[in-house]
Amino acid sequence: MIFDIEQYNRAALVVPLIIAIFFVCIFLDGLIHFVKLIKAKNQTKRDLLIFLLSFLMIFIFWGQSFGVLLNGGMYLFFENSGDAVCVEGEITEIEDLSQSKFPKMKNEYGYDNKNGVMITVNGVKCQAPTRGKFEVGDTVKVYYLPRSRYVLSIFPASET
Repeated sequence: MIFDIEQYNRAALVVPLIIAIFFVCIFLDGLIHFVKLIKAKNQTKRDLLIFLLSFLMIFIFWGQSFGVLLNGGMYLFFENSGDAVCVEGEITEIEDLSQSKFPKMKNEYGYDNKNGVMITVNGVKCQAPTRGKFEVGDTVKVYYLPRSRYVLSIFPASET
């Protein structure tokens, strides 16, 4: 299986960065508005409740986008497909990832409804959009980006 680095860039870097910037702007605008209400001594309990609920919602969405950025997405600024390294060996673990750790890419690769998997090969942990048909115990050859740990391609070792 081959995974496109441009799809990683879009789903793990560009979209979360745009979402994070958007919600930071909304938060700052709401904070400025709330401070003006406090200075004017014109705030009500309703204003405080609206501010706190919007603050909570902003941090939920903000947290998701920052989760993806912090779990490898921000390293895509500095990596390209030429930086890929290869590891060959046996898959020792396959772990499903949550939406806050890996961007949704299921529509592009369509194997299952997961948000991604962490594949461990010879102690090296790599992230991929899907496990495909690979299972624990399979011998594979994986090309991945060393800083973000995103898999660019994974093949059975017998094919290469």
